[in-house]
Amino acid sequence: MEKFTVSELLRFKRMAKDGLSPEEIKQINNELQNRLSRNEYEKIRLIFQNKF
Repeated sequence: MEKFTVSELLRFKRMAKDGLSPEEIKQINNELQNRLSRNEYEKIRLIFQNKF
């Protein structure tokens, strides 16, 4: 994933460690939408929708 740095991905991981608040979900969602193409975003959204 070239669109996010390792540091940013680790930050997402730390945020999710104890569960995500609605505000954190919104923050991550916004970052994903701003950096990924619509197709990339939809693929990731489907992965997480099916996982949870």
